[in-house]
Amino acid sequence: MTSDKWIELSRGCIGQYIEDDGGVIAFWLVYPDYKKKETYGKILAVAPEHKGNHLGLSLSRALANYLRELGMNVFMTDTSLKAPHVVKFHKSYGCKAIGMTSWPNTNYYSVILRLALTQECEISDREANKRFGISRFKCKMLLKEDGSATLFGKIYNLAVLLFSKLKYLIGKG
Repeated sequence: MTSDKWIELSRGCIGQYIEDDGGVIAFWLVYPDYKKKETYGKILAVAPEHKGNHLGLSLSRALANYLRELGMNVFMTDTSLKAPHVVKFHKSYGCKAIGMTSWPNTNYYSVILRLALTQECEISDREANKRFGISRFKCKMLLKEDGSATLFGKIYNLAVLLFSKLKYLIGKG
Protein backbone atom coordinates (compact mmCIF):
# COMPACT_ATOMS: atom_id res chain seq x y z
CA MET A 1 0.00 0.00 0.00
CA THR A 2 1.27 3.45 -0.82
CA SER A 3 1.44 6.30 1.70
CA ASP A 4 -1.24 8.19 -0.28
CA LYS A 5 -3.64 5.21 -0.09
CA TRP A 6 -3.04 4.91 3.65
CA ILE A 7 -3.80 8.62 4.13
CA GLU A 8 -7.02 8.23 2.14
CA LEU A 9 -8.15 5.28 4.29
CA SER A 10 -7.29 7.05 7.51
CA ARG A 11 -9.52 10.14 7.12
CA GLY A 12 -11.25 10.85 10.44
CA CYS A 13 -8.95 8.44 12.23
CA ILE A 14 -5.90 8.68 14.38
CA GLY A 15 -3.23 6.51 12.90
CA GLN A 16 0.34 5.42 12.96
CA TYR A 17 2.24 3.70 10.22
CA ILE A 18 5.64 2.32 9.40
CA GLU A 19 7.01 3.04 5.95
CA ASP A 20 9.80 1.27 4.09
CA ASP A 21 11.03 2.12 0.59
CA GLY A 22 8.11 4.48 -0.04
CA GLY A 23 5.38 2.04 0.96
CA VAL A 24 3.44 1.43 4.15
CA ILE A 25 4.40 -1.94 5.65
CA ALA A 26 2.38 -1.72 8.87
CA PHE A 27 -0.41 0.51 10.16
CA TRP A 28 -2.99 1.06 12.90
CA LEU A 29 -6.20 3.02 12.35
CA VAL A 30 -8.04 4.21 15.45
CA TYR A 31 -11.39 5.98 15.69
CA PRO A 32 -11.38 8.67 18.38
CA ASP A 33 -14.20 9.80 20.64
CA TYR A 34 -12.84 13.11 21.87
CA LYS A 35 -15.75 13.72 24.27
CA LYS A 36 -15.20 10.42 26.11
CA LYS A 37 -11.42 10.58 25.59
CA GLU A 38 -11.56 7.03 24.26
CA THR A 39 -10.37 5.46 21.05
CA TYR A 40 -11.34 2.27 19.25
CA GLY A 41 -8.76 0.45 17.19
CA LYS A 42 -10.29 -1.01 14.07
CA ILE A 43 -7.49 -1.94 11.71
CA LEU A 44 -3.99 -3.19 12.49
CA ALA A 45 -2.14 -4.65 9.54
CA VAL A 46 1.40 -5.75 8.84
CA ALA A 47 2.54 -6.69 5.34
CA PRO A 48 2.97 -10.48 5.16
CA GLU A 49 6.67 -10.30 4.27
CA HIS A 50 7.32 -8.24 7.42
CA LYS A 51 5.41 -10.39 9.93
CA GLY A 52 7.47 -11.78 12.77
CA ASN A 53 9.60 -8.64 13.08
CA HIS A 54 7.55 -7.22 15.99
CA LEU A 55 6.31 -4.29 13.91
CA GLY A 56 2.77 -4.70 15.28
CA LEU A 57 4.04 -4.56 18.85
CA SER A 58 6.26 -1.54 18.17
CA LEU A 59 3.41 0.20 16.39
CA SER A 60 0.93 -0.57 19.19
CA ARG A 61 3.26 0.82 21.83
CA ALA A 62 3.96 3.95 19.76
CA LEU A 63 0.25 4.43 19.15
CA ALA A 64 -0.53 4.12 22.88
CA ASN A 65 2.10 6.78 23.65
CA TYR A 66 0.71 9.06 20.95
CA LEU A 67 -2.84 8.65 22.29
CA ARG A 68 -1.60 9.59 25.76
CA GLU A 69 -0.03 12.74 24.31
CA LEU A 70 -3.42 13.59 22.78
CA GLY A 71 -5.05 13.31 26.21
CA MET A 72 -6.93 10.07 25.54
CA ASN A 73 -7.70 7.89 28.56
CA VAL A 74 -8.64 4.50 27.09
CA PHE A 75 -7.87 2.47 23.97
CA MET A 76 -10.25 -0.33 22.99
CA THR A 77 -10.15 -2.91 20.23
CA ASP A 78 -11.57 -6.35 19.51
CA THR A 79 -10.63 -9.56 17.76
CA SER A 80 -12.08 -12.98 17.12
CA LEU A 81 -12.30 -15.39 20.03
CA LYS A 82 -11.15 -17.96 17.45
CA ALA A 83 -7.79 -16.12 17.20
CA PRO A 84 -6.21 -16.66 20.63
CA HIS A 85 -2.77 -15.68 19.26
CA VAL A 86 -4.17 -12.22 18.41
CA VAL A 87 -5.73 -11.89 21.88
CA LYS A 88 -2.33 -12.85 23.31
CA PHE A 89 -0.66 -10.22 21.09
CA HIS A 90 -2.94 -7.43 22.39
CA LYS A 91 -2.33 -8.55 25.97
CA SER A 92 1.44 -8.38 25.32
CA TYR A 93 1.32 -4.58 25.24
CA GLY A 94 -1.06 -4.25 28.19
CA CYS A 95 -4.61 -4.76 26.94
CA LYS A 96 -7.04 -6.63 29.18
CA ALA A 97 -9.97 -8.71 27.93
CA ILE A 98 -13.06 -7.05 29.40
CA GLY A 99 -15.94 -8.16 27.22
CA MET A 100 -17.39 -10.23 24.48
CA THR A 101 -19.77 -9.51 21.61
CA SER A 102 -20.76 -10.79 18.20
CA TRP A 103 -20.94 -8.37 15.30
CA PRO A 104 -23.59 -8.77 12.59
CA ASN A 105 -22.66 -10.91 9.60
CA THR A 106 -19.69 -12.61 11.25
CA ASN A 107 -19.17 -16.23 12.20
CA TYR A 108 -17.42 -15.69 15.52
CA TYR A 109 -17.63 -14.07 18.91
CA SER A 110 -15.26 -11.14 19.47
CA VAL A 111 -13.15 -10.46 22.55
CA ILE A 112 -13.24 -6.79 23.54
CA LEU A 113 -9.85 -5.59 24.79
CA ARG A 114 -9.07 -2.45 26.79
CA LEU A 115 -5.84 -0.58 27.46
CA ALA A 116 -5.84 2.13 30.13
CA LEU A 117 -3.77 5.03 28.87
CA THR A 118 -3.82 6.84 32.22
CA GLN A 119 -3.32 5.55 35.74
CA GLU A 120 -6.80 6.78 36.77
CA CYS A 121 -8.43 4.54 34.15
CA GLU A 122 -6.51 1.39 35.07
CA ILE A 123 -8.56 -1.59 36.26
CA SER A 124 -7.31 -4.62 38.12
CA ASP A 125 -6.97 -8.04 36.51
CA ARG A 126 -9.71 -9.22 38.84
CA GLU A 127 -12.06 -6.44 37.65
CA ALA A 128 -11.22 -7.19 34.00
CA ASN A 129 -11.94 -10.90 34.52
CA LYS A 130 -15.23 -10.06 36.27
CA ARG A 131 -16.30 -7.77 33.41
CA PHE A 132 -15.31 -10.40 30.84
CA GLY A 133 -17.23 -13.16 32.62
CA ILE A 134 -20.43 -11.12 32.91
CA SER A 135 -20.14 -9.90 29.32
CA ARG A 136 -19.46 -13.42 28.02
CA PHE A 137 -22.55 -14.76 29.79
CA LYS A 138 -24.77 -11.95 28.49
CA CYS A 139 -23.34 -12.18 24.98
CA LYS A 140 -23.94 -15.92 24.65
CA MET A 141 -27.45 -15.55 26.10
CA LEU A 142 -28.41 -12.77 23.68
CA LEU A 143 -26.34 -13.31 20.52
CA LYS A 144 -25.34 -16.09 18.17
CA GLU A 145 -21.87 -16.19 16.60
CA ASP A 146 -23.23 -14.53 13.46
CA GLY A 147 -24.41 -11.50 15.44
CA SER A 148 -28.09 -12.36 15.20
CA ALA A 149 -30.25 -12.60 18.31
CA THR A 150 -30.84 -15.90 20.07
CA LEU A 151 -34.45 -16.77 20.96
CA PHE A 152 -33.84 -15.36 24.44
CA GLY A 153 -32.23 -12.28 22.84
CA LYS A 154 -35.33 -11.71 20.70
CA ILE A 155 -37.58 -11.97 23.75
CA TYR A 156 -35.29 -9.65 25.70
CA ASN A 157 -35.23 -7.06 22.88
CA LEU A 158 -39.01 -7.19 22.63
CA ALA A 159 -39.36 -6.72 26.40
CA VAL A 160 -37.00 -3.72 26.33
CA LEU A 161 -38.96 -2.19 23.44
CA LEU A 162 -42.29 -2.72 25.20
CA PHE A 163 -40.96 -1.35 28.47
CA SER A 164 -39.64 1.80 26.79
CA LYS A 165 -42.99 2.37 25.01
CA LEU A 166 -44.87 1.83 28.28
CA LYS A 167 -42.54 4.27 30.05
CA TYR A 168 -43.15 6.81 27.27
CA LEU A 169 -46.95 6.40 27.51
CA ILE A 170 -46.92 6.74 31.30
CA GLY A 171 -44.79 9.87 30.98
CA LYS A 172 -47.29 11.43 28.56
CA GLY A 173 -50.28 10.67 30.78
